Amino acid sequence: MKKHLKALSILTAAILGVSIFIPLAAVANNTSLPPATGNLIIQKYAMDDPTGAGIPNDGNPATNIPSDAVPLEGITFDIYWIEIDDPSVLPANDGNFTIDTLFTTLTSGGTDFALTYVNEVTTAADGTAVINDLPQGYYLVVEQTSGLVAVTMDPFIVAVPMTNATGDGWITDVYMYPKNEGISISKDVDKSAVFVGETVTWSIAASIPNEIASFDSFSITDILDPALTFVPGSVIVTGLPNKVVTSGTVIPQSTNYTVDEPSTTNSNTLTVDFTNPDGLDALAAYKYALITFETTVNDKILSNPNYTVENNATLDFINNTGNPVSKNSNIVKIHTGAIEIIKVDSETGNGLNVNGAEFQIASSEANAQNGNYLRIAVDGSIIDFGEPGYATAGEWIAITSGGTLSTPATAIFEGLKDYTQDASGVRTYLSYWLVETKAPNGYNLLANPIQVDFTVLNSTEAIGYTVTVTVNNTSTFTLPRTGNLGTILLAAGGGALIAVSAALIFNSRKKKRAIVSS
Repeated sequence: MKKHLKALSILTAAILGVSIFIPLAAVANNTSLPPATGNLIIQKYAMDDPTGAGIPNDGNPATNIPSDAVPLEGITFDIYWIEIDDPSVLPANDGNFTIDTLFTTLTSGGTDFALTYVNEVTTAADGTAVINDLPQGYYLVVEQTSGLVAVTMDPFIVAVPMTNATGDGWITDVYMYPKNEGISISKDVDKSAVFVGETVTWSIAASIPNEIASFDSFSITDILDPALTFVPGSVIVTGLPNKVVTSGTVIPQSTNYTVDEPSTTNSNTLTVDFTNPDGLDALAAYKYALITFETTVNDKILSNPNYTVENNATLDFINNTGNPVSKNSNIVKIHTGAIEIIKVDSETGNGLNVNGAEFQIASSEANAQNGNYLRIAVDGSIIDFGEPGYATAGEWIAITSGGTLSTPATAIFEGLKDYTQDASGVRTYLSYWLVETKAPNGYNLLANPIQVDFTVLNSTEAIGYTVTVTVNNTSTFTLPRTGNLGTILLAAGGGALIAVSAALIFNSRKKKRAIVSS
């Protein structure tokens, strides 16, 4: 269908051979002849809702482009010259025309107009496509299908140059603003820092095109990380009038959509499908569909890089022209944290003979003092004192190992939450208390719990949300045992001294008696 660009020069000669051209707008002063050539500037934007955008269609540059309009790069338009045999018979410029499949003939009001391909033009980063020096005449502009927009714009006709709004002159630079609905899908999560075993709620917001009722399909998929265990039956679909509202109308599942829950047979993929007519009609009443569901974070997160789960969703549909479109959401991350204990000898500074120290951990100093430590369930879930399942959960003990002359012994608690976050995004970093519950052979137990604080500086993705704390061990202090050799020697020495004293006293008394008697 495409012809070489040199067709433009041939087209120019052909057009200049036609005596009179009348633009789509009525010419107020027919003595003012149009320029021989003009420029067509197409500015392409995607908008959440293009209806009522208010961008002018009089050929002039727009000064009031909506704030939500996003320039679209990479949209291609085909330009065709419309051959006018009778200047009094023009094609309708309101879209009331048809085009044959080969794009050789345009039919409007019962009249056939021959089409000649001129060129194609593609929008740049600012959403603008320009084709300069078009010979004066009428042109058909056809937008090619693209995955960047929900629905391709219908072909439209433009006069170049174009009569101005007051009808007394010509616009040489003709601006056109074909508007499209953008494709929008975003994902969010209610918390980004978690314990292993904690439940999180995910939300996916997908824009609903105006023509959704005539689509062939519309579905959203989400491939879950193995560290996420889907909560069965947790999917809720809500229709929203716009993206910024926080509540809307729950759309019942019934015949409106199907849910394929994650399983081992579908690669842990969640799919919500509105393909049936009831579902497409139900979506047509809203601008956004909000899908929420829940997962539990399992202990496979401990094997992920930086203890992190990354997740996004995909919107797929086939629009009313049969064009398949697919778009991915942003990537959302959640993570857990760890506290690593490095155990060293206080005198030597290395890990010699400090393997085998046992630690437990508590969420508060009071819990640490009272022995109410965090526990771990069979499935790896971390349970705090006072939470359901605490009584039946097992002790969570970290034991130091790996200590050598050159390498300190270490132990680690993994799967800890490093902060909480409120609705406005303000974080509160958490602290934990380590208690040594068994010292290595020949060393003393720690007398007090050790407080370990997560902070904005020591708990980051770059360092894997891990806080390291060094714990010194001191050698055992002992008292002499009762009845040992030192005590016996002391007693023996004391007895001998007493015996000598007694003998001296006895001899002294004997001498005194002898003197008296004498």
